[in-house]
Amino acid sequence: MNPMYISLLILLAAVILYVCGKFSYLAISMSIPILLYLTGVLEINEIFVAFTNESVILAGCMFVISGSILSTGVAEDIGNYIIKYIKSEKSAVVIIMLATILMSSFLSNIGTAMIMLPITLGVCRSAKYSPSRLLMPMAFACSLGGMNTTIGAPHNLLANSILEINEMQSLGFFELSKMGILFSIAGVLYFYFWGYKMLPVNGTIKETVTSNEKKSISPKTKYRNKIFATVIFVFCILGFIFENRIKMPVHITAFIGMLLLLFFRVINEKEMVNMVDWSGLSILAGMFPLVLALNKTGGVKLIADNLIKLGGETASPVIFTALIFIAAAGITQIMSNTASAALLYPIAIAVACGLNCNPKVIVIAVTVAASCAFITPIGTGSNTIVMASGGYQFKDYMKIGLPLLLICFLVYIFFAPLIWPIYF
Repeated sequence: MNPMYISLLILLAAVILYVCGKFSYLAISMSIPILLYLTGVLEINEIFVAFTNESVILAGCMFVISGSILSTGVAEDIGNYIIKYIKSEKSAVVIIMLATILMSSFLSNIGTAMIMLPITLGVCRSAKYSPSRLLMPMAFACSLGGMNTTIGAPHNLLANSILEINEMQSLGFFELSKMGILFSIAGVLYFYFWGYKMLPVNGTIKETVTSNEKKSISPKTKYRNKIFATVIFVFCILGFIFENRIKMPVHITAFIGMLLLLFFRVINEKEMVNMVDWSGLSILAGMFPLVLALNKTGGVKLIADNLIKLGGETASPVIFTALIFIAAAGITQIMSNTASAALLYPIAIAVACGLNCNPKVIVIAVTVAASCAFITPIGTGSNTIVMASGGYQFKDYMKIGLPLLLICFLVYIFFAPLIWPIYF
């Protein structure tokens, strides 16, 4: 069988099994690279590529660092402070989303999610809220905030480079925020008035991350561990913010932070292993080889080309903009937003020039749509990271994320021509 069709079948089978919810996510995810190897789609050196990927390493290390913030009680202290300004669970959703959007405008989605995860859980513990009521809004806010600046997401910078390479007007630092702020407002209002009602109630915080509270340790040691955990957490945040200045990748900063926790005995090796969400990490790791296979065999291009052809060769710029948005938003549900955007940028510019319309509008459509990974837990790392802590199932993302995606689509189609001229 054609390797492209094999890859698409494996993708379809994985999605069905994820949605079914009756099988281990870890087993499904780890089966993907093995099947790609056994069917000859990928070579042996390609199926384990995810385990050296920066995002996977960052997520794994930050699970431990976030876990230490929880286990030492620092997150609960922060939660007790924040809870003074929160009058209800609904207001907590809004406050957490606004803080996350602001942070994600300048940090990566995964970095923001891992910083906000222990803080959000701390609020849940202090106010006795179910984590499932706050974590999904927080994860979606990571994606919404990433649309506000050119450094908010890697594909934002890629969009700028694509325009410059084609000798077109580049994006200003805050130009995307003209649309990103509208999306952020729409997202917050959606959860406040409607999405909040659909959030599941999946119990309380898992106790696997609170081992320090169960151990018989002196108040002095508890205080010491809080100090070390806080300092290391702040060290990581500063490392993320000043990544370019200090010339140290964020995953290396996180790895050093994890080692410091072990070195200063804030946690031990067993606690470290228990703090990692292996299910979420396996989904991240398992999907990388599948994305590689779909790109390598032309599967993603086939999907994109067929979606674009729906508009026909004589499609108006408005219709094409809508189709390119749908294509980018659809593909980003199953692969990284950077990869989906990179695939569609050349198509977008070529067709925009052919239709004699403003390429910037089309490129921005791809850029913001590629951040709208709301309907699966595998579209972006922030969605995956909160899956286990929130007790979410695959269907929860689709039920809550699809309306938000449709709202973002309508916002773009209506406001984009008012913000940027669609014709030259």
